[in-house]
Parts: sequence; structure tokens; C-alpha cells
Amino acid sequence: MKIKDKGGQNLPSRTFYHEGESLFSYLSRTAHNNGISLLLLLNMIRKNEKYLLHKGDIRRIDYYPQSIFDLHKLIKLTGLTQSNVYESSFTNVLHVFGYDSHAEKARLMRNMLRETLHYCTQCLGEGLGYNLMWKVVGVDCCLLHNQRLLNGCLHCKQEIGYYDIITIDRCPHCDQSLTGILPDYQGQVENWELQQSFQTNLNLLIRGTNLRFDSQDLAQKLLYSMNKFKPVYQSSTIRESLDGYSLTHLLQHARKTMKTSRNISLLFVLKTLHSQSIDLNSFFAMEIPRTFIDSLLEGNSIQWTREFSCRAPWCRERGKQNSLIPTSSKHVIKSGKRFSHYLVCRECYCEYAFDEKKNLVERTNFISAFEILNKQNISKMNWPEKINCFSTNREPIRRAVAYFCARQLFKGEILHGENNTDILLLKKFISALRRGDSISDIRHSTLWRNYDQYLLHRYHPVVMKEIFDKRYIENSVR
Repeated sequence: MKIKDKGGQNLPSRTFYHEGESLFSYLSRTAHNNGISLLLLLNMIRKNEKYLLHKGDIRRIDYYPQSIFDLHKLIKLTGLTQSNVYESSFTNVLHVFGYDSHAEKARLMRNMLRETLHYCTQCLGEGLGYNLMWKVVGVDCCLLHNQRLLNGCLHCKQEIGYYDIITIDRCPHCDQSLTGILPDYQGQVENWELQQSFQTNLNLLIRGTNLRFDSQDLAQKLLYSMNKFKPVYQSSTIRESLDGYSLTHLLQHARKTMKTSRNISLLFVLKTLHSQSIDLNSFFAMEIPRTFIDSLLEGNSIQWTREFSCRAPWCRERGKQNSLIPTSSKHVIKSGKRFSHYLVCRECYCEYAFDEKKNLVERTNFISAFEILNKQNISKMNWPEKINCFSTNREPIRRAVAYFCARQLFKGEILHGENNTDILLLKKFISALRRGDSISDIRHSTLWRNYDQYLLHRYHPVVMKEIFDKRYIENSVR
């Protein structure tokens, strides 16, 4: 039998897809029905022609298949629809929680997917393949046949890793049928109500839904439900339902102070829905009282710093309420001085913090530099003179001057001849940020003639907005 591996691919035998079946199971059955290895089939539909898929890629099949497969090739070769592909993987689950790009890197289901096969002997006996939900930690029974899932072969007693599977209904260790004998505890399912709740809500996510959650809304609803739906936030009540999960983590999401990209665990979400007797649709439609939101923010910098606003003379938001938003930094010691409750302006990106006496201090030194530049012409000063004039070292001066040169606020004050930004370089800077490159990597890239040219583009308003959005907007909804 000759099967082409490029171009117009064609399989002699088509395989019927079963509802709820995992993509790994379906592709394994397809390969078996056509007398080829699973790896050969995977490489026929791979996305990157320069990268040959291997056994280590098997774990990626059911998570986010479009990261490794060309979906057009997959659909054409197998006859599956795009809907089938999404429902046979965790694609729809990731989409519900906002992962439409770079979804494979999402840690929403971290430590939630099993490496070894858990299965229902009757499902395999009826030719239904592996159900996708069997992969999920917490799914411990088959609701269709009312029996616990097996973890290993009943003949040789060994666990079965997904990497080792050759034929889905036979043990790869002893080659005995996985459907030949039934377990002696059939029908003895523990925590039946938990399994029903867990699997029903998980199935809604897998099958696809129009529901969409951002992390702040998700965290607030979780906290409200664990608060027993009371209109005022009570941490003691919530702690009783945390089951080891971090309250601080939830509060950071709920208050939009999460600086680094982290997820709320899907396993925790599903367990909370069960413990509070809520189904997914009702959870999404839940309305949180304003009194709860306000009390949730008590003690957070959003509350007690509300009277403060940006002080930069050139800022359009100067003096306006809510011009400053909080960061995740709450208590920091710098050069022996203690600062707390860091804030940043959403318009000019000046950064602030409070000293030990709760006086607002500008950390970026742009305002003090602005006052000096209004009075002094530094264009002909040497560095010792500039350092004496600004009462600080060279680096803060270079950054401040680059900041104002990029805004053309002081056209006469140049940064060692580098006072013109390049639109192409700005676009490349932003593209690198969106790719996930770090500021340090961009700084040391080959884009720049020198450090001053980098600074001029680093502190340009469009680049600062991109950095601001990634740090304080995008990460708050993940």
C-alpha cells in the first residue's frame, strides 16, 4: 500500500469518529485501520515540514492540535470537521478562557492531564475509543456505564503510558485485551454527585460554548460564590472553601494587580462549581453586587490611593481621578528606603510609590528632570556637568532625556545626537514585544546603532503603551 506524505494525501480506509473521543484515540484507530504507524500518520499532517514529529509530541495531540498539525491536511485526510477536531481536544476549553493565540503555552490545565491511560472496559469493548475526559485528573468514572475507570492492565497489572500504546484496546506490555475481563468493583462509583458535576461542566467546555471569561471576572465570581453569595467580602468564609488554593492569587486577579502571566487553575474552578452547587451557565450569568466588589477592594491600593492622581505637568491625565492604576508591587525596599503600593499612570506611564510616611513619590524621575530641562540648556554640558545638574548618575538622565526627546517636548535637548525615531524600528520593537521577547533581548538585538538609539525608541509613547498593556492590561485577563 502506497501512501503519499505530501500534497494530495489519501487514505484507503476512513475511520468513523465517536462523539467524546479524544483526537489521539481517533488518530490511533485511523493509523491501525490503514496498516501504518501512528507516527507516520502524524507526520503526514504535521504543521512544520522542517520538524519531524516523534513520540514526545504525542502528549500535544489532545491539548491544542493546531499547534502541531496543519488542520487543512488533517480534515482533508481524515474527513473530520473542524468542530470534530476542536471537540476531540481541549481547544474549546482554552478558547472559553481567552486563549485564541499561543494557546499551547497556556497553563490553565497545568498538572491536570494524565500521562497514563485511565479507561472504561465497556467503552473499549463497544469500540468507542478513549474518551477525552479520561485524560483529566478528577475524572474517575464512566457515567455512561456507571463504573470506575481502570488505571492499568487487569492481566499484567502494569500502568499504560500513552507513549507505549500500539493498539488502543490491547495492553502494550502483555498484548492482552483490555476488554477481555471486567473489574470486580463495577458499579461502585464513589462521589457520584461530584463526578456528575465535574464531568457535566467539563463536557460543556469541551463541546464548545459561547461563554467567555476574563480572569478578573472569573476570580470575582469564584470569590463571591465561596463567600456564600453574601453581599460583603469575608475572607474567613472564603478560606473555608479554598481547599489549599491561594487566596492571594485569586485576589490579585480580582483586583487586577497580577503582574506576571498566571492562570486560575481550571481544576480549582470545576471543584468550586461543585462545592457551591453551581452549573457553568449559571456561573457565567451570575451578577455580583456592587457592595461585594467595593468590599473586595477594601485595603487594596485601588481604595486608599483613590484620591491621588498623576502629577506630571505634561500629562493629559494630570489631576484626574483614576489616572493611576496599582501594580502587583506592594512592599519594596530600595537603597535602604521602604516603598509600598506602587502605581503607574495610564497616560504618561510615570511610576509612583508611597514612602513610609505615605507621601506619593515619583519613581521614574521624569518630573524632576522635566523641571530641570525647563530651566537649563544641557545640550552643551559634558557628563560631569549633567550629573551635577540633575543630582543623579548617568543612566536616569539618559532615560529621562530619551523620554522627552521621543515626545519632542524639548527639541533642543538631544541625546548625544540621537533625537529622531524611526517608524520601522518602532514597528520592529512592538513586533518583538508581541512575540514575547524580553526587554533585555530587544535591548541587545542588532537593531540599534548604539544604546542611545535604543533608549529613544524604548521610551517612545507607542512602545511604552505596548509595554503598559502587556504588563497591566493583558496579564490581568489571563
